[in-house]
Amino acid sequence: MAKKRDHSIWAVSFVTLFSLFFVVLVSWLDAGCFFEIGYPLRLMAAGIYVALPIAVFLRSRQVQGIVLISVIWILVILPYVRWTHEKSFYVDARRISLGMTVGEVRQIMKPYLEVRDGVAFDGAGHIVYRPTADEEQWMPWLQYAGKGAIFLHSVGGWSDNCEVWYGPEERVCSIRIEKD
Repeated sequence: MAKKRDHSIWAVSFVTLFSLFFVVLVSWLDAGCFFEIGYPLRLMAAGIYVALPIAVFLRSRQVQGIVLISVIWILVILPYVRWTHEKSFYVDARRISLGMTVGEVRQIMKPYLEVRDGVAFDGAGHIVYRPTADEEQWMPWLQYAGKGAIFLHSVGGWSDNCEVWYGPEERVCSIRIEKD
């Protein structure tokens, strides 16, 4: 009986340390916006975590609790943690939904630059940046003035963006969040 208890204590200690390491690693990657490339990466990280050596010890209730808490952290809580301004941008961009009005979208994305009609506006509506000729060629909505906008977390962040296209009655009909 004592041997089984020693094995159980060892298993719980191993899983606790392993889980702590893995959760810290995944949190660090999340803070760097790695998982914003695609949500399946987050699911893959949780799957790798569960499939690694801890699966051997899943018979213990304590281990099951540790694993459950870690998976909840990775899949449910971590996507909404605002580590940086860039991560906040992605959290807010995911809050935009189809059918929202232009005003609702602007309210959510107010802390970020909004590019429309060839210039970038800050949250107060002041022009803060006029794109170069190269950047203007990159922006697809210039052909469709008033039909959409793009949001950037900063002027230096031209590659990471959230495109919002408006349809009839100026309601969101398409959203595309891009991480490069």
